[in-house]
Amino acid sequence: MTPSPLSVAAGEARSFAVAGVGVTFVNEMVSGARVRLPDSYQPFLAREAADVEIRLASRNRLDPSPGVPLYDSNLHWRAVSSGRKTVFQFHHPPTGLLYCEAVVERGFSRVEILFSEASWRELAPSAAESWEIPYPLDQLLLVPALALRDALLLHACGGVVSNRGLVFAGHSGEGKTTLAGLLRAEGAPLLSDERIAVRKTERRFVACGTPWPGEGDVVSSASHPLAGMFILRKAPRHALGSAAPSLAADLLARAIVPYYLPDIAARILDVFSELASEVPLRELHFARSPGLTSLLRAAA
Repeated sequence: MTPSPLSVAAGEARSFAVAGVGVTFVNEMVSGARVRLPDSYQPFLAREAADVEIRLASRNRLDPSPGVPLYDSNLHWRAVSSGRKTVFQFHHPPTGLLYCEAVVERGFSRVEILFSEASWRELAPSAAESWEIPYPLDQLLLVPALALRDALLLHACGGVVSNRGLVFAGHSGEGKTTLAGLLRAEGAPLLSDERIAVRKTERRFVACGTPWPGEGDVVSSASHPLAGMFILRKAPRHALGSAAPSLAADLLARAIVPYYLPDIAARILDVFSELASEVPLRELHFARSPGLTSLLRAAA
């Protein structure tokens, strides 16, 4: 039997936990429409969540909130500052229709996501009773929420070797999916093939899976003590570089930092500074060949 798509029905609340941060979606749609969530959130379902509350509502039409421009993706979303609030606006590029807006209170703990009923009917008339949160709004909301709780998000895949978390950072095309496949083939549990959250706890840094997969469609809600981080380099054979703090700049380039939110960016950079000084950082030269996990046990 095919599982039902993950959604939040009108009058319903659903909670999730990502890297220890609780998120609750509350559907207050007067129209009765369901709001679909990515199916990749399924492993992250939780009983309670008290950190971030996201209320889902709709209006017949949306007028863009006035404010100071913060960032424009030049694709389909932009961010503005409106008083003490941050507003994310989503437009349909061919028509310019504003179809969704997220109004975020300072602290990123309370969010109202508003849908335009008129725009949604025009853009997706066959989906009038089932809407969806536009990509990448959930990440835009959760990256600051994570940062305020001493966590940062990396373009990285993650695996578990000797019960320790290892993070392999890389830009698109640098081999995250390939490396995840190699680890999986050798029996190593995976945390993600695309996005890893690293969070500072009272005792140590931990590597956490996230609901944002890559081409390998790997998601996990597990977390493990972080034993090492690696910058990926494709090579003819597997080899480990020496621990090199100078690689911190390479790692930072693979972190997701909303520089248009200075307070959040500063918080991420503070956590990053501690991370780079406490957790070994190396280059990992890897090839499409077996024997990777035996090499990595020395780092775990």
